[in-house]
Amino acid sequence: MTFLLLLPTILASLIMAAHFLRAAGDPRIQGASLLILLDYVLLILALALPLLLLIPARLVRRIMQVYLTLAALDLLWTGYDIVQQRRASGDPDVVAPGVIMACVAAFCLLAATLYQTPRLKARYAR
Repeated sequence: MTFLLLLPTILASLIMAAHFLRAAGDPRIQGASLLILLDYVLLILALALPLLLLIPARLVRRIMQVYLTLAALDLLWTGYDIVQQRRASGDPDVVAPGVIMACVAAFCLLAATLYQTPRLKARYAR
């Protein structure tokens, strides 16, 4: 049962890793090697953070909640940016990417709130 409560965190981390991998290949930042490096560092961090779930400590619970909340904010900002780019280019489909990014951000927030369940509070109580 505990694994099922942690599964959304693992999935959200994989989604964020894909998000940062896509951002690293964004043609708008080509030539900005520091931004590309940052995206790769965030990619590695997104893949490594779920390994913290193996440590039953209270700090891990808080780290994951903060990480998932920041991930949701990043996804919302990216969704806003995509909508603005499409609006500026005259693309008629400006709503769909914003809705998709908002749903993924909501999934990240759901994963963060699961750490408030009694089972995960007990697992990460030390």
